[in-house]
Amino acid sequence: SIDILCRTLAYFLVALFAKYDMEKQLKDMSFKDLLTGLQNRNKFIYDIDLLQKTKEGSLGIAYIDMNGLKKLNDTLGHGKGNEALQAIATRLTSLFRKDNVYRVGGDEFVVLCPDIPESIFKKKIEEMKEPQKWGIAQSVAIGAQWFDSVTDVNEQLKATDALMYEDKKA
Repeated sequence: SIDILCRTLAYFLVALFAKYDMEKQLKDMSFKDLLTGLQNRNKFIYDIDLLQKTKEGSLGIAYIDMNGLKKLNDTLGHGKGNEALQAIATRLTSLFRKDNVYRVGGDEFVVLCPDIPESIFKKKIEEMKEPQKWGIAQSVAIGAQWFDSVTDVNEQLKATDALMYEDKKA
């Protein structure tokens, strides 16, 4: 009877660990962009809610939009468009922690940097604006702002997004 008890216990432990691993894998998949490996819009929304609740420290925000993705896809194919998106992800993660970078739309990326010193954030943004380091032929539009404190994250995001659209028009 001890043998049966041990086998039953082992079965339940294996099932419990398998369930835990599966839940973790599903959560990771729901928060990850499969093409770039960055965090996705779901994780972005989740993190915005956390920032809004804590309202602690400073916040640096950058919006990045690749110009000409549709044209690239139409002329050279979606594979080339995907390569360009992956190059953008690589460039952003070379400057910022991967946990701070999100792909929030087809060709839109956001960087959220809570508690970053203003001088460091601005230095990274200046580095980001060097077009030759993107590894793509297309240009990118960038809007970036640093805030002394987290107030209304959605309003701060809108203001930064507007800066990106101004850069896109220019």
